[in-house]
Amino acid sequence: MRVEGPRPKATDARIALDDAGRIAQDIPCRACGYNIRGLEPTALCPECSTPVERSILGDLLRFCDPRWLDRLASGVRLVIIGTLGGVVVAVGLTVVLVALAAGGTVALTTTVSIGASVSAAVTLITVIGVWLATTPDPGDDGTAAGSVGPRRLARWCVLADVAAAPLQMATSASGTIGAAGPGMAMPGLTGLAVVGTGLGLVALIGKAAALAYFGALAGRIPRVRLARQSRTVAWGYAVCRGLGLVIGLVLAPMIGRMGPTPGAASGGILIVGGIASCAVAVGSLIFGVWALVLLFVHAGAFRRVAAESRSAWAAGVSG
Repeated sequence: MRVEGPRPKATDARIALDDAGRIAQDIPCRACGYNIRGLEPTALCPECSTPVERSILGDLLRFCDPRWLDRLASGVRLVIIGTLGGVVVAVGLTVVLVALAAGGTVALTTTVSIGASVSAAVTLITVIGVWLATTPDPGDDGTAAGSVGPRRLARWCVLADVAAAPLQMATSASGTIGAAGPGMAMPGLTGLAVVGTGLGLVALIGKAAALAYFGALAGRIPRVRLARQSRTVAWGYAVCRGLGLVIGLVLAPMIGRMGPTPGAASGGILIVGGIASCAVAVGSLIFGVWALVLLFVHAGAFRRVAAESRSAWAAGVSG
């Protein structure tokens, strides 16, 4: 396993003991979170019978409950599956819509409805993955630096993506249909576009927080470089995608109302908007691919540290 930075040994732990040799500070049990203050280092947790020594070796992931680490690794894998599935659905639906709009078919609304439903289902996989991956560490008493805030933010904000994904899909499809000819834009989507954009921004904050949280956990492997890259990519991707959503919200209604010969003012705005959209799209692509690569790295790292923890716990040895 690749390790960056020092790997403290069990004897490196700084645990305050009283005169009787009992733990004299608040420390949560690594398996259940029970406060083991007042117990001897050789004792067992009275709640779950986990050896106390496993909870006094520091907060590195290899000392954590392997069941929680397995859940973490499984959640990241689901996030990867949902992300890749979302890309496939978006590209596939765009191709189908362009073909249908060019042919003047009346199946556009039905296609958009089906695409939105599939998009919501794929997004649900991502949300479930984030929810699993942000399950609270049973051995974390809430003082772990840089992890509690992003974990909670990711856990709740990402739920907005379930409703945001189909609304954004419908808005994007409306722009595609409107571009195919005057009068073909789907009516009544302006309000939904605003709601979808708002929910999308909330969901983006959740996804960025999730990647930042994974980075904080990577620091407990420890893999400092992975942790640093995760924070950078998280917010870079969120900013680019957020700008893309706002630009799309502004341009989609204009495209839908545009006639065959747009005026000079509208044309100028669309040109500027198009350039901005291209720049944001490039940034989103770069950060998106980078984020996906990091998710694969995180999944592998968490899987390996879970196996290491499982072996140590099965052997009854924590350090």
